Amino acid sequence: MSFSIGRGARLSALGAAGALVAGGLMVTPAVATENEAENLESLKAAVQAFSDAEDVQLITQGENGAIEVQVSEAEVGAQSGGVTAEDVAEDYGNVEVVPSKWNFVDGVKAWDQDEVVGGAGIFLSGNPDFSGQGGTCSVGFSAWTPEGEPAVITAGHCTGDDSAPYVALTVPSLDDASGNDSEYIDLLDVLGEVVFSQFGGPGHSATPEAEGGETDITVIDVANDALTLLPEVTDWTTADDDDLAASTTPISSVGTAELGEVRKSGRTTGNTVGEVVELDGYLRIEDRWVYGFGSIIEGAPGDSGGTVYQGETAVGVVSGGGELETGETFMWSTDLEHGLEVVAENVGEYTVALDIAEPELASTTVNIGGAITGTAPAGSTVTVTVDGEELGQVEADENGEFSISAEGVAPGTHEVTLQAVQGYDRSDVVTGEIEVVLGAPTIESPTDGERIVDEVTEISGTGVAGATVTLTGAVEGTAEVAEDGTWTVDAELGFGSHTVTAAQEYEGETAGETATVEFHVVAEAPVITSIEDGATFEEGDAPTVIEGTSKYAGETLVVDYANDYTDEWVTLETVVAEDGTWSVELSEAPQVGQHELYAFVDIGDTASNEAYVSFEVTAVEEPGDDEAGENGGGGGENADDSTDNGTESGDDTGAEAGDEGSSDDAAEAGDNGEGGDDNGLAPTGAEDGSLLLPLTGGALLLVAAGSAFLIARMRKAAASL
Repeated sequence: MSFSIGRGARLSALGAAGALVAGGLMVTPAVATENEAENLESLKAAVQAFSDAEDVQLITQGENGAIEVQVSEAEVGAQSGGVTAEDVAEDYGNVEVVPSKWNFVDGVKAWDQDEVVGGAGIFLSGNPDFSGQGGTCSVGFSAWTPEGEPAVITAGHCTGDDSAPYVALTVPSLDDASGNDSEYIDLLDVLGEVVFSQFGGPGHSATPEAEGGETDITVIDVANDALTLLPEVTDWTTADDDDLAASTTPISSVGTAELGEVRKSGRTTGNTVGEVVELDGYLRIEDRWVYGFGSIIEGAPGDSGGTVYQGETAVGVVSGGGELETGETFMWSTDLEHGLEVVAENVGEYTVALDIAEPELASTTVNIGGAITGTAPAGSTVTVTVDGEELGQVEADENGEFSISAEGVAPGTHEVTLQAVQGYDRSDVVTGEIEVVLGAPTIESPTDGERIVDEVTEISGTGVAGATVTLTGAVEGTAEVAEDGTWTVDAELGFGSHTVTAAQEYEGETAGETATVEFHVVAEAPVITSIEDGATFEEGDAPTVIEGTSKYAGETLVVDYANDYTDEWVTLETVVAEDGTWSVELSEAPQVGQHELYAFVDIGDTASNEAYVSFEVTAVEEPGDDEAGENGGGGGENADDSTDNGTESGDDTGAEAGDEGSSDDAAEAGDNGEGGDDNGLAPTGAEDGSLLLPLTGGALLLVAAGSAFLIARMRKAAASL
């Protein structure tokens, strides 16, 4: 026996839209006058503005930035004498009134049929003993109360405006998704009681309010301690066994719906797949506005409140829908994040239960006194037990790695369990084994590959407290590991490369592995004093003698020198003087470019640490334009000089000019130097009028003239040497 809760009798807007589009009618976007129009600031403001328009069904954000108001039939309001979307849109400049995209056969209805994993069936009743009539819906998601107690999320309209607060689970094998078409509802177990529900605005209002947060959501506190709620969604393939948890998809995050593939799970049509086609909108379901998104997907009454998810991300709960003229089903889903915000404002922060990844051991071998290491979700707290006793808790770092000391765990094989906790969510408990063994000691100083200046006086490291560490190689000796796990062996090592190996013995057992390091004792780097790193010199000013100091008198000092214009390295050698100074001379002055110097002391077979400097040599700047004018390039006071220079150039170089001009031409050029042209331009040797060529030709002429002037200046300079 079942009934529909809270259904209205009037024609839904999207149902009327089917007649509109099928009839080929068009609704022109409203245009307000420039002086009177104002813009609606949000979708919520649009819902408030258009709530009285009887032909409005769906309000979304249009692609062009305008608010798109989808209407069911342009004449609905006019025929009834009511307000239409066109009437309201006249007052706004950023609204487009368009025909609905969806042709419904019988409107949009809330999918609560007169009816613990997501998608399971539930029965809601007004009586605590579930006697009499009630309605069926579906579980959306397992959840947590603000205090961390188990809860369930479903749709707000499932409560019949709070008339049916008592909730029980239905028998999966007898639900519609299993092929059962009985008029009776068989109950499996008591689930809990509704704590909060909202269908439309606050208090189930059909009138949108500025801060109302129109939604369709219910939270149910679970009162049955015998139930275990899982962060999973059933696919309904195991319903015949009444075990919906036997085949599921985990829910690992909560997010916002995206266009593309989506899945739904509910007690009437089971688990179905479809496509999200509308985002970020308000749909009028019966007489209530609901914020969410729309999909083309199979669904039916009784699926209300069911799970809507993409991948492993929870995005919504089923609110309602209807059949399209195409035979497809349009389903509207409550935006989950928005719905939970409304819940939080009223009764506190309920959260979706999430599946978090199980921790894993990084290694099954642990050294005595070492650490158990592994991976877990970043930021989660991992509880570690050894042989049934809690070893401790540790937080996984930002990389998802954790490490906890195994101090006190005896050698041998041990059972280990791991569980990660994040908020109120807990991973499955994983079980494994570790083998605690006597491992190699560590050599902490010197480290492998290290270069130590002048000498090494001790070798040190860590091991198992009470164990004996034996060194072989460049240093031989033994040490007992102290209570703090450290050991030290004295050494006397000078210049050269050295290798040391450490072994460990504990309670009669010798570790199967050893630790080895190779290191180098070297001389201190010399100092280069004649050039600072990064210095810059003009050409001709860079030093040709490189000088410095070193504390190793009498030893060979090597300088490697390179520059970027030859790309070759030159090696120079000298001996450090008794006073600690040294110098080498370059074969030639550094030329323009980048230069590098490395210096080191060569003692025996080992080179010291290196000193390094780089420097740059820059070119000397050529004389500027003012100096060129003084040499005869312009008019004015230098006119006489310009004439003389022109004559001299003609006498000395006219014969060399060849086809470019005779000595007479040069003399004529000299005459032009008496004052330049009327525009004060420097003489170029070009005939009068040549500068009046079109732009391209003029540009070429100016380039040629500039070149001629440069040649003349260079020649004069050469003649004066």
